[in-house]
Amino acid sequence: MTSGYEPPDINIEIGRPEKCFFRLLIVPEDEKIEQAQWISLPCETEITSDFYNGICLDFQSSLPNLACDDAHKIGTLNELAKQISQLSHDNFVKIKAVMELESICEISDTLDCIGRLDEYQFDRNIFDQSDFGRAYLMKNLPADFDSAILENTDLFDFGQEVLAHKQGEITSYGEISGRGQDLYSVLTVQPEQQLDEEFEEDFEMEMGGMSL
Repeated sequence: MTSGYEPPDINIEIGRPEKCFFRLLIVPEDEKIEQAQWISLPCETEITSDFYNGICLDFQSSLPNLACDDAHKIGTLNELAKQISQLSHDNFVKIKAVMELESICEISDTLDCIGRLDEYQFDRNIFDQSDFGRAYLMKNLPADFDSAILENTDLFDFGQEVLAHKQGEITSYGEISGRGQDLYSVLTVQPEQQLDEEFEEDFEMEMGGMSL
């Protein structure tokens, strides 16, 4: 009976799922809750006035702490979603780290942040101050230094101090530098510090070597 069976001519294609970074539950103004609809962003089709003039009942975001409780912001939020969709995965994680570092929660500030992502240094492999301190020393000590000495050394305070000078932070997504800072560059004495130290030395000499 199966000898005459012919498989159906069906071509099944599984497409790549569309990226969705934000979802809003919108209900038309003065309408019933039952008429609420979810809208996913980015949205390539025109967003109708019903959504712009509606009421936002719920907001889901792929970015931390981003606030949007006003349906009138849908256009700006959609633009943000489009820009995020152009980012690499690493930069998508990086923008989350920068937002946590700078406590960014507004859409406009997030758009501005995307334009200056290159001004931050990000390391997704560091989640602890001690690990950062160890990585920092490894990049700055001589190449022939015996790194085994550092393996079991607690460098938490050291790493925290270097991070403070770099205006950086260990975030939920990894280690991020302050804006315009180089995470692993050598910390050097600033001219102001040198002047202060020279003044202290001169003062001690004038006092007969007594240290106050």
